[in-house]
Amino acid sequence: MKKRIVILLIVIVSAINCLAQFEDEKPSIRDRLFFGGGFGLAFGSVTHVDVSPLVGYKITNRFSAGIGLSYQYYKYAAYNIKTSIYGAKVFTSFTIIKDLGNILPFGENMGAIMLHAELEGLNLEKRILYLSSDDGREWIVTPLAGIGYSLPVGQRSFLNIYLLYNFNESSKPPYQNPVFRMSLQF
Repeated sequence: MKKRIVILLIVIVSAINCLAQFEDEKPSIRDRLFFGGGFGLAFGSVTHVDVSPLVGYKITNRFSAGIGLSYQYYKYAAYNIKTSIYGAKVFTSFTIIKDLGNILPFGENMGAIMLHAELEGLNLEKRILYLSSDDGREWIVTPLAGIGYSLPVGQRSFLNIYLLYNFNESSKPPYQNPVFRMSLQF
């Protein structure tokens, strides 16, 4: 089944790349590079800190790819558990509708709809992942794919909202379906 997932991701990326080659506008290198990521904080009986920076490159006006890092810290006071999760990802996005304002009667610059795929590797403690006494750590590789909405929040910044499906079929994946994510992009 893992081979099917890898083949599916390769086919999706190849198809997106073929479609992206029909673009004729070429932005400058400065306009092609983007930064961003996610950041989250929660305090109380559960403390959660999430820092997930990313950097990407717009290959065309519709097709982009990039890499990102992830660090999460959890503290469950009631169970006296502290753990860190860290990892990295590669991602690609293809914009299928550049401006919803051209389609919907609400005005211009209403955001864009995109297809998104990523492959993420996270390192977790086995005792937390499997609720066991093993103190080792394990890498979990998770292929994710789905749809996203990019809302402009400035001239060169966007709020990206994704609804993704986790294709990891292991009994203890790091995410349950569907996976909801938000990030800022500059």
